[in-house]
Amino acid sequence: MLNIGTAEFLILLSLMALVAVSVGVALVRASTMSRGLALLLAAFVGFGAAALTFSGLILGVLWLIPLVLTAWGVLDAALRPDSAWAAADQSKLVWVIVQLLLLGVGPVAYLVAVRPRVREAELRMRSP
Repeated sequence: MLNIGTAEFLILLSLMALVAVSVGVALVRASTMSRGLALLLAAFVGFGAAALTFSGLILGVLWLIPLVLTAWGVLDAALRPDSAWAAADQSKLVWVIVQLLLLGVGPVAYLVAVRPRVREAELRMRSP
């Protein structure tokens, strides 16, 4: 087993998560994969980095949950059309920043309070 310190582990996990989220974004933009599947891929790659040590596994799982929530929330917000945000009377930029600054808490607030309204506005705009 590879024995690394906590700081090195967190750096490695951050890099793996960044790569995984970047791959997920690229796949979504290429329209070859759904958003959910791309984020699931990101979660598995990040989880693989956490499995380098047993203590890292526990730390990685605890650290991965807010990271995946944040990545999913930010991607979800960024990929929704600006017109849906305007129709829901919300600001896309504000909610992306809130999610990035309040890791874990911001995405939950977005997913519970804002996302349903923006999604509803988007669906209303799509319906004939």
